[in-house]
Amino acid sequence: FPFNFLICCWLIISKGTVAAAVGGMILSIYGAWALKTLPFQMILISTFSAFFATNIESILGATMQGKVGFKWMSNEVVNFINTLIGAGTAMALGKLLLGM
Repeated sequence: FPFNFLICCWLIISKGTVAAAVGGMILSIYGAWALKTLPFQMILISTFSAFFATNIESILGATMQGKVGFKWMSNEVVNFINTLIGAGTAMALGKLLLGM
């Protein structure tokens, strides 16, 4: 892409923001693989689950957090939902794809 944008509201952001996130993800995948702490399939499932949950969190934060009728949805609630989605996705994919 010639530019980067926020998934939740399509605002253009600086390129370093996305590069830092992608770089961190790549380094964490490599680190887990290099240390042989997890099988590669589990690393992919974990990475996908975190990516999926983070995108849902971005959408929730931009569209509902602190809005009228959703005052109860604080940053902590959105983070908790993110954690539940990420963990649930990882467990479901682990069961479905790896038979765990």
